[in-house]
Amino acid sequence: MIDNLAISQIRIFWALIRRDMCVLKKNLRSRIIDSGILVATNVLIFGKLFPLIGMPEHFIAPLFLGSSLNMMLLSFGYGFALKIVYDVQYDRFIDYHMTLPITKFWLFFSYIISFIIEALIITIPLLSLGIILLSEAFSNLQGNWIIFFSTYLLSLSLIAILFLSFSFYYDFEWFRKNLWARRLNPLFTFSTTAITWKGIALLMPRASVLIQINPLTLVAEGLRSSLLGGSDYLPLGFCIIGIMVWAIVLAWALKIGISKRLDPI
Repeated sequence: MIDNLAISQIRIFWALIRRDMCVLKKNLRSRIIDSGILVATNVLIFGKLFPLIGMPEHFIAPLFLGSSLNMMLLSFGYGFALKIVYDVQYDRFIDYHMTLPITKFWLFFSYIISFIIEALIITIPLLSLGIILLSEAFSNLQGNWIIFFSTYLLSLSLIAILFLSFSFYYDFEWFRKNLWARRLNPLFTFSTTAITWKGIALLMPRASVLIQINPLTLVAEGLRSSLLGGSDYLPLGFCIIGIMVWAIVLAWALKIGISKRLDPI
C-alpha cells in the first residue's frame, strides 16, 4: 500500500512537471529572446565598453558570470513568483493542486524542479554563447566544468526557494508594491554581482563581512570560484555551505507562508 501510494505521488509529480514543460514550450521563443538580449548587453558592456574606460581585462570573466547570471535568475525568479502570487490572489488554480492526492512537499518540490529545468534550458545555451564570445577572457580557466554545473544547480535551487518563499510569505499588495524596492534591489546592490568580493574586502573590509552572507554573493562567488578558480573569490566550500544554509532558512519561511496563505485557520 505504501509502495502504491508512493508510485501514485510520483506519477502526479511527473504530470505536473510535464504540464509546466508544455507551458514553457509555448513561451520558449519569447523567453530565449529576452534572455538573449540580456546576455548580448552584458557581453557588450563587460567585453567592450568597460575595458574602453579602463577596466582590467581580468575582471571581464568574473563580472560577466556574476552580473549576467544573477540578472537572468532574478528576472526568472520574479516572473516565477509573480505567476504564483496572482494565482493565489485571483485564479486560485492552486486550489486544484491542493486537492490532488499528493503531499505538499512533492507539490511544491515540483514547482522548484520546473523552475530549475526552465532556467537550465534557457540560460545554459546563452551562458555558453557568452563565454564563447568572450573566449579571450575565459581562456585561463582553473576550475572544473562539472563542479561549476553542480554549483549552478545548487544555486538554481536556492533562487527557486527564495522566490517561492517570497510568493507565499508576503501578501499580494506588499509583493506587488515593495518586493523590488525592499528585497531584490538591496540583495542585488549589496552583493558581489558587479564586483568581486576580494575587491570589496580591499576597499571596505567591515562591509565585506556582511556582504559575504548575502545569498546573491554566495551564488556569484561560488560560480566564479568553481569555474575560474584561483584565490580571488570566496572559497567554494564556504559558498556551498552558505547556499545550503540559506536554502534551509528560506524553506522554513516558505513553510510559514504556505500555512498563512493556504491554511489560515
